[in-house]
Amino acid sequence: MKYVIVPIASVGCGKSTVGKTLASICGFGQVQNDDITGTNRRPKFLKAILEQLETHQVVFADRNNSSFKERKELVDGLRKELGSKVDMIGLQFVHTPETIPALKKITQQRVFARKDHQTVSTETLAPQKIYMIMGGFIKRLEPFTDEEKKEYKLIVDLPVEADNSADNVLKVLQAIKDNSDTAGILSDVNYTDEQVREAVQSLVVSETKSKEVLEAEQKEREKNRKRKPAAGKGTGPKKKQPKLDFKKSGEK
Repeated sequence: MKYVIVPIASVGCGKSTVGKTLASICGFGQVQNDDITGTNRRPKFLKAILEQLETHQVVFADRNNSSFKERKELVDGLRKELGSKVDMIGLQFVHTPETIPALKKITQQRVFARKDHQTVSTETLAPQKIYMIMGGFIKRLEPFTDEEKKEYKLIVDLPVEADNSADNVLKVLQAIKDNSDTAGILSDVNYTDEQVREAVQSLVVSETKSKEVLEAEQKEREKNRKRKPAAGKGTGPKKKQPKLDFKKSGEK
């Protein structure tokens, strides 16, 4: 049996961190929608997942999947190609009226910490534009419907809290193990809580501090460029040339 993990999330919820960690710890495949360019992205996304399923038992469909329509298109496409040979696991990052104020604050902090987020980069967009885009994703998010849930072997609700991506990964792994239909996925996977936390921390560092290091290096290069003298010019004071005294023959 093949499985596709379908998250429902808004920007900055940590879905990609969860997906990358599952791929690292468990060997799952992962298809990131942000890496797909050009027109007809949805068919390309489906095609990429199907290609990954040829070599992986489980593939993480790394996209916000915030609307019922796009999730249905994805599931229908998988069913059309693989029929009963594929099942879905849903990860629902919890968005409720009570949690949204805190969620906005947390997700905005994450996006601005990364700076080069693929969906909303602080390098190219003004803060107000980023707030507007992120707010739009939250408003458009449609949770799983009761009818839709019938297509999923398992649905895991995940809270969006500060620095809780490792906890969410562990929650997903535990839910997979506790479900009789999906437990076999992890039969050959060995991991410890500490390994999961280290994997998440490594990702967080690579996505935030690495950018800061690059910026520092760029600033240092600019400083060195300003210090470098123009071509053909010496770096130190000119030496005074000795005065030559040309005397005519016979002169003393």
